[in-house]
Amino acid sequence: MSRLEELQDELKILTTTYKNILEGGQEFQTRAGRVKQANLSDVKAQINAVRAEIAELTSASNGMTDTIRLKWGGVG
Repeated sequence: MSRLEELQDELKILTTTYKNILEGGQEFQTRAGRVKQANLSDVKAQINAVRAEIAELTSASNGMTDTIRLKWGGVG
């Protein structure tokens, strides 16, 4: 699995997590006491980081990069 595919899968999971937190709330009361779920802002920050990395991988080079070795001063 390529890095791009891994990031796309992670983005799907994070988006689902974000939606679940929005629907269920971040904190709720049970008989045993208050339960706090994942922090919504942390999930949103992680989503943005994954989207930025996906954008970086798919920009101009379409996910493909070339490495060119240059000689400088006889070294390389």
